[in-house]
Amino acid sequence: MVSVDIFSEVTDRAARLLDATGYGGRVTVVLADAEHAIPDAVLFDAVCGTASPAAVIF
Repeated sequence: MVSVDIFSEVTDRAARLLDATGYGGRVTVVLADAEHAIPDAVLFDAVCGTASPAAVIF
């Protein structure tokens, strides 16, 4: 499994928590902009995408 995020705060926390819970060897955490090709990436069987806005305007 590969987890990609553009923010280092997210990838650092994800990697730390995955290691702490024993999943660090099963998930590769990548700091990158997934809009572009991910370096050294292989083909994926499935993709699950999520997004959130930087701010919510009322």
